[in-house]
Amino acid sequence: DIHREVEIPTKVLDCEAVSREITFHSKKLVNDLSIVQRVMVQELVTARDGSRTKWTCIEEWVFTFGFVIPNSVNAWQSVIVSTKDNVDG
Repeated sequence: DIHREVEIPTKVLDCEAVSREITFHSKKLVNDLSIVQRVMVQELVTARDGSRTKWTCIEEWVFTFGFVIPNSVNAWQSVIVSTKDNVDG
């Protein structure tokens, strides 16, 4: 498994839409390729023995591609659109 972590600035919450694209390739056939996208929220928890960071998963999407053709270049794009109620302005 390959894991990539991306931190997104809080100012993205002011956007009407956010787009992301992942481009990938393989020299060999890949069967059952899936991408898991998790949206995590970080919070600071204060306890008697000190503060610590706690991560909570608030959304998870699993996208299944099936197989990847050898020597191909592929792209996966997602767009998240905010409801107008959540955007100031």
